[in-house]
Amino acid sequence: MQTIHDISRYPGCPSAVCVGVFDGVHLGHQSLIGKLIGDATARGLASVVVTFEPHPRIVLSKGNDRVGLLTTPHEREEAFAQTGVDYLIVVPFTREFSDLTALDFLKDFLVEKLNAKYLLLGYNHHFGSDDIPPSQYPELAASLGIETATGEAFLLPGNVKVSSTEVRNALADGDVRVASALLGRDYSVEGDVVHGDAIGRKLGFRTANIVPASQNKLIPADGVYACRVSFDGNAPLDAVVNVGTRPTLGGDDRRIEAHVLDFLGDVYGGHATIHFVARLRGEKKFDNLEELSRQIAVDVEAAKEAL
Repeated sequence: MQTIHDISRYPGCPSAVCVGVFDGVHLGHQSLIGKLIGDATARGLASVVVTFEPHPRIVLSKGNDRVGLLTTPHEREEAFAQTGVDYLIVVPFTREFSDLTALDFLKDFLVEKLNAKYLLLGYNHHFGSDDIPPSQYPELAASLGIETATGEAFLLPGNVKVSSTEVRNALADGDVRVASALLGRDYSVEGDVVHGDAIGRKLGFRTANIVPASQNKLIPADGVYACRVSFDGNAPLDAVVNVGTRPTLGGDDRRIEAHVLDFLGDVYGGHATIHFVARLRGEKKFDNLEELSRQIAVDVEAAKEAL
């Protein structure tokens, strides 16, 4: 896959295009991109995904709406690379861009810049500032020589709908198992490893404090989780991860602290990726450090079983 941040650098080969934010690149997105690749191959076209950075809600909310992103730009690109699509076009999203009509977007971007011959639409996708109903997209595209098709909603067994909203709802509840089932992979958070207060060392459970790479990244609900953590791209290690304010210690800032099982290496200053596997319990305030230490020992055993 080739990633292009300047659309004028697209080589100009006839293309089959799919457009969207694709936050999470969940199973529904993956199914849609799989169809795009198959349809492109059948027509002898390059498969092209067009996405946006930053997230449109960040731009249009004027900073008043904090967007919990399921994927950072780097994570999203990595997820798309796994699909086998030929090109990922990242378009800067601005207020001026949001003012484009549906016809302008089709003509100025898809036809003139991407030589689009085929457009695959998501089942609920809308575009253009003029609020043209999706039922009119095929006629509008056909007037520009673009064939269109519409993907179907992706459902898991039991008619469970897969969407970015459903993934966010699951994470807000701390249900990382459901979130991962919708994504088709464990939900992950990456960031730098920094020094904390060294309380974990005193308790007999060293922890690594991890600062997320993006302030807009959605962090699962406060609680204790069984996770796998990889440092600087190395093989993942089993861990117990606490997300929250550490009420027993009188904390007031939200932190992510990972106690890696059976590991004594020095990871400070490195980069970590946390893969959330299961929620063990909610965050709780204990009467003293001894009670907290005993509970962490219980959490360690629960994490070993979950992992």
